Amino acid sequence: MKKLFTLLFVVCLSVLLASCGDTSVEMNESSNSQITENVYTDERMLPDGTPVSDIPDSQGLKYTQVGKKYYVAGRGSCTDRVIVIPNEHNGLPVTAIMDDAFSGDESLEGIVFGKHLTHIGKDAFAGTDIKYVVFASELKRIGEGAFVNCRSLETVLIPEGVEVIECRAFYNCQSLKTVVIPESVCEIQRIAFKNCYALESIYLTNITTLGDGAFYDCKSLKSISIPDAITVIPEEAFHGCSSVETLTMGDGVVEFGYQCFKGCASVKNFKFPSSLKIIRASALYCFGETKLTLPEGIEQIESQVFDNSHNLETVVFPEYFSAEWAYGWFDNCSKLKEIELPEGIESIDYMFYKCVSLEKVKLPSTLKAIYDRTFSECHSITEISIPEGVEYIGNMVFENCISLKTITIPASVTELGESIIYGCSSLESIIFGGTVEQWNSMKRGVYFDYGTANYTVYCSDGTIEKEN
Repeated sequence: MKKLFTLLFVVCLSVLLASCGDTSVEMNESSNSQITENVYTDERMLPDGTPVSDIPDSQGLKYTQVGKKYYVAGRGSCTDRVIVIPNEHNGLPVTAIMDDAFSGDESLEGIVFGKHLTHIGKDAFAGTDIKYVVFASELKRIGEGAFVNCRSLETVLIPEGVEVIECRAFYNCQSLKTVVIPESVCEIQRIAFKNCYALESIYLTNITTLGDGAFYDCKSLKSISIPDAITVIPEEAFHGCSSVETLTMGDGVVEFGYQCFKGCASVKNFKFPSSLKIIRASALYCFGETKLTLPEGIEQIESQVFDNSHNLETVVFPEYFSAEWAYGWFDNCSKLKEIELPEGIESIDYMFYKCVSLEKVKLPSTLKAIYDRTFSECHSITEISIPEGVEYIGNMVFENCISLKTITIPASVTELGESIIYGCSSLESIIFGGTVEQWNSMKRGVYFDYGTANYTVYCSDGTIEKEN
């Protein structure tokens, strides 16, 4: 009998999944409406097609009376593997599952909620072996951690009327493949679906608020579409969604949170929303796109935003972008070839560290300082021109730029850091805008030119030869 039930359940799920379309995160009203119309009817069904009304209520459950209603507090003496919560107990409605009511119950395979149930408590089914849930039509919230660590749960059909999916609701449901979310849901709280590694599709329509890490490490998702109502992509919201190829943004998004798309390494043809103002640290770390064009209205870019984006070849900035300090934006972007930084940037630090394919870079005239390792390990660059106005070049800025032949340094520079051209084995010339005396008296750190070839410093009034 159990094998027959399982077989029928699998067949039912196959039909359902076929109707759900491709593997994606979509905010598509028409798609979601079609699914809910097909799935939800006045007569709820078990996965094998059995009407809920034909199944007897479970006996022996433990209850707690709260005023003129009852909450389910636990299994009690009930031995059912599929528990059917009754609509009423002792003539009063059953309206909630209490916190931890069935937590850790490894014998539980399925749950059918009574029609009056409005709330599922914290960790109510945490760590159970539950495989399916038949929800109640009056349900309003799915409580914190309600199905956390339910590793056999594969499909969730949330009914119309639910408004909030709380923190950790489906956290670490590693077999969960499909979630249908109705139009009534407006909020998905932090880490609600974190570590749902098998999640292939999820349809969202009226979401206005996403919590931090809501879909963290949902490695099987193929596409994400953010609606206009979302203004902030919270930190780590889609961190580690490594299979996502299509990522589209609503025009209402103004901020990318910390590491919100970190590890989305398969993304292609991405366009920033024109409304975007702020990109937080590491938001696009290990991003998949090859070319990015930032919107004209961008106001703030934090540190290491594009780090380790190994497909990235170029980034186009607006003509002007004000920043006192820009740190590590392109650290280890191994395919970055050419870039022009916008006017308005005053200092850069670790900006192009280990950009081994970088061949050409144009620095802004507003630049005043180049801090540590900005071009360190840039193996392909052959020449660099430092703009007039730069006063300081920090430690190891050109360390191991093994193809670098020419550096142009303006007379405005008054200090050079340690090991600035350490290991520049192809260096032939430094073109300095000041005099020989200025060059010789300039403050510089130890091992300034250790490991270089013979080179010549060309000053405004003469030359200086460096010989090994």
